[in-house]
Amino acid sequence: MMISLAGGPSLLSSLVTREQLITVNALEMLGFTMGGIAGPPLAGLLLPFIGAPNVLVIDAISYALFALSLSRVRYSEQGTAGVETSFEPYRLKDAFRLLRSNNILLSTTLMFMTYNVGQGFLFVWLPIYASRSLGQGAAMYGVLLGTLAVGELLSSVLAGSLTFPLPLGTLICLFQFCAGVALLPLLMGNLLPALIGVTLHGFFSAPLTIWAQTLRMGIISERLRGRTFALLRMLMQGTGPIGGAFAGFPLPLLGIRLMMSLIGALRSLPGITGYQMCQLRRGGPLGVVNFDGQSQSTASR
Repeated sequence: MMISLAGGPSLLSSLVTREQLITVNALEMLGFTMGGIAGPPLAGLLLPFIGAPNVLVIDAISYALFALSLSRVRYSEQGTAGVETSFEPYRLKDAFRLLRSNNILLSTTLMFMTYNVGQGFLFVWLPIYASRSLGQGAAMYGVLLGTLAVGELLSSVLAGSLTFPLPLGTLICLFQFCAGVALLPLLMGNLLPALIGVTLHGFFSAPLTIWAQTLRMGIISERLRGRTFALLRMLMQGTGPIGGAFAGFPLPLLGIRLMMSLIGALRSLPGITGYQMCQLRRGGPLGVVNFDGQSQSTASR
């Protein structure tokens, strides 16, 4: 999965112009969320009838279909905007150097690493929450995940079709803060507030990837995108399993409500911290940062 997560942004940026990056990133997220709406509820419904092993077989087939579809994609790098024609032998150490030297890349990566620790916690306690707090089982867990995806779907459409009056960096900080706050209704332990909170959490979460990926595509050199996105996705996605691994230990001690509060903090605080960085706060569609980290105006483009 990590290979596709790293290769996807590199491929997408070769298919469109710079002005279309937000839209194409929104379409990618739209594909994820549409599958997320149908997949979890369907899995929850199928489990009692065909059993978990057979559900996993269906899951594996879906991955095979994705690989088959991807293998049939044809594109040419000739004529795409921003594509470098000269070959430079970039290595992984160049990706580390870029990450270390560019404040926007470094700050967003650290923000998402912390944010994804909270996501690891979330996916550990959410099925327990569905069982203990809502008195339901696998079907309700699937409904919660599907509701989360509905919120992601709505915001993906909006992020890809609307122009917001704020820089992308500011929007990332604001929505990351709101995503954590949106989990507070779940503390009530009732179905309707839980559905509203999960939907809002998905709504504020989905644009984060869209906007951050658009910023990164404007920063990273075309030939270095594969290695850099591999490095960034490894760092950011790796903290989710770490959060999940540690989430089971404090849960019996703290209780589910205190755990939910902790997760909300982990998902909100990075937005507050990131907003303090002026360079990130002002980063957006009107400016692009080159390989050396210097801001350049693109108003004439």
